[in-house]
Amino acid sequence: MGSVGVYSWQSHGNWIDQNRINGGISGIYAQESLNFNVIGNTLVNNSRGISLLTWSGNFSIFDNILMNNSEGLHMDSYTRKSTIFHNYLGNTENAIPSGSVHNWNLTYSPNLTDCSKNGNYWSDYTGHDMYKGPNQDQPGSDGIGDTPYKIDSQNWDYLPLMQWDNRTATKTDFYFDPEIAHWGQIVELLGNLTTVDNEPIQNAVVTVKAFGFAADLTTNSTGWFNASSPVWTVGKFKVTVEYAGSGQYFPSSDWEILVVKAGTSIYAKFNPNPVYPGNTCELRGILVDQFSKPIKSAILSLEYSTDYGSNWQPGGTLVTDPYGIFSKTFTVPPPPQRTYLVRISYAGSLDHEPSATVIALIVR
Repeated sequence: MGSVGVYSWQSHGNWIDQNRINGGISGIYAQESLNFNVIGNTLVNNSRGISLLTWSGNFSIFDNILMNNSEGLHMDSYTRKSTIFHNYLGNTENAIPSGSVHNWNLTYSPNLTDCSKNGNYWSDYTGHDMYKGPNQDQPGSDGIGDTPYKIDSQNWDYLPLMQWDNRTATKTDFYFDPEIAHWGQIVELLGNLTTVDNEPIQNAVVTVKAFGFAADLTTNSTGWFNASSPVWTVGKFKVTVEYAGSGQYFPSSDWEILVVKAGTSIYAKFNPNPVYPGNTCELRGILVDQFSKPIKSAILSLEYSTDYGSNWQPGGTLVTDPYGIFSKTFTVPPPPQRTYLVRISYAGSLDHEPSATVIALIVR
């Protein structure tokens, strides 16, 4: 490309994540910029992978691949301290601090898939792994180099990785339908799991946490997953979907859903009505909110009475379709019964009593 992939000048508090930048002068270039997170980028075949210059600093640079660049990380002497960890560095010159000082590792962890710990993978590291522990003084290997990796006299990676975690970097995206749900409504969670290059990941298990969806779901052949559940609690809820097989530091995605009660109305009728014994008739209706907007995937209760409402018997449930419509077909029994009262209730109504409609079915 012969250019700069991401350029920042006098910018602060931004994220640069999940980019692929190839063949430029500098993959990421920052000047007089502060407080960035640089995560999950692949920077290859550039003159410089990342350039931090002239008072830029307090960057968190992690879980990136910098490969086949002339210089992986380049800082000048005015660059402020940044933290650089869990990156793959395989370049002609992996890091050039130019007199600036940085943190090149975090705390020790024997779990090498924990991307929030340890140091970086350096392609030119020549140390051994005969010991383990925070001080690398206990017998046994742990995937961490026993001796620090020297960048220069002021910069050391004290926990260099012996090998790179080659799990696939992924994206997990999902949403709710609807995002604002009525109490007692069936809500569907839909999402997809892909690589950072948008290739679907099939037959993978993602974990849903919180709310009514706590479960493990498996992606289909196109990387999609879904679940559905009625919601019975009013409030705002945060839901997290995680994929443990991700190579990213953030292997999860978050979303919020709001569950409310609202004023509702039910309109319904029988067709035909009256009806002859032994024939069928259809109960059909619609559930709407106070703005006359249909409420889909709502669970309605159905009851009937044969004594003009003195006693009510359960008749099952109905679920509205995407247009708020519900229906049920009945076969009318023979006499002596001549009149049936049918009550349809929706507990998600804002009213103190559930929104209900009573209609009569007349048998000839």
